Amino acid sequence: MDNPEYDNLDTKILTIASELGIAVASINSGYGAEELPDWGGRHFRLLERPQIAILSHAGFNSYDVGVSWWSIDHHLGIRHSQINSSLTNYADLRRYNTIVIPSGYNQISEYQKEALLDWINQGGTLIAHNQYEINSECRYDKYTIAPKCTGK
Repeated sequence: MDNPEYDNLDTKILTIASELGIAVASINSGYGAEELPDWGGRHFRLLERPQIAILSHAGFNSYDVGVSWWSIDHHLGIRHSQINSSLTNYADLRRYNTIVIPSGYNQISEYQKEALLDWINQGGTLIAHNQYEINSECRYDKYTIAPKCTGK
């Protein structure tokens, strides 16, 4: 086993997989059989650690901002930043790969829309609560995750 310092790692993995209702299988090698790709090869996109920002401050429902904050912090155990919504078009959004827009905000300027659309088109994931719309090609219904928009 690759992780000898963890006692009963295989049992822990099977227990968690059972709780989540997912199937796991053991493999002996990272090489793909016949024409299948190898693990770690260029056929797979590497996972990135979430770098999350929550839009907040003026115009947002403080309860919804707090729920998003608490959920990300306590349920996921992921640190995040809060961005003052009035500074969206000035902030360096490249630091983040995920931005959460809590409900209760409808006063976004054209500059802010453009900044968010540029960020989305560069690969960012936008999670918007309730009915929030950046443009007609990017409509977010209640609790929908939409990673890409056309920006047209």
